[in-house]
Amino acid sequence: MYSDLTREIPLKETTGFVWSAAAGIKFDSKPPSLQEVIAVVNKARAKSAPGPNGVPYLLYKRCPSVLKKLHKILRSAWKTSRSVKSG
Repeated sequence: MYSDLTREIPLKETTGFVWSAAAGIKFDSKPPSLQEVIAVVNKARAKSAPGPNGVPYLLYKRCPSVLKKLHKILRSAWKTSRSVKSG
């Protein structure tokens, strides 16, 4: 098992770090638009490995109605901060 023999020795003050300036652009927390989802799907290679849900990108590329349903689920999850149970 790992142990730190110097654990009880207090650390010295760290110098040389500079605080970064506040971000100049605010984070966009809006749900993704259908056009943004389409752009991401179109950018992916059709033969990419499926994600955790096992659905290949090719399905979304060739079936716009499925992609629209995915977008609806994404928007709902984004707004409620909840995901859909799988299985």
